[in-house]
Amino acid sequence: MPFFGHDLAFWLAALGATAVKIILSPWLGLWAGVISLVSALVLAMIFTDPLVAYLNLNPDSYKTATAALVALTGEGIVRWLLRLVSDPTKILAFVKAWRGGGK
Repeated sequence: MPFFGHDLAFWLAALGATAVKIILSPWLGLWAGVISLVSALVLAMIFTDPLVAYLNLNPDSYKTATAALVALTGEGIVRWLLRLVSDPTKILAFVKAWRGGGK
């Protein structure tokens, strides 16, 4: 039975990969955990099919594994952004480094 256009294997792979990542990562707090979990699932839902199509992979074979990888990658990016915005000095240092202003 499809749920938001994806089968149960897709959701189990995305949720399982994200749950393992959150459990094994340093704890940022309840809200950061919820935000990263939901973001990872939404990113997997949005980007799995286009990535499978872009890489010319067989969806029957690779869609579930790709969903897990997209969820892990999305969760990592969201967690990094949450750390960055938690401290204004980190944001300033990032922008300065991005613009070539040194360390």
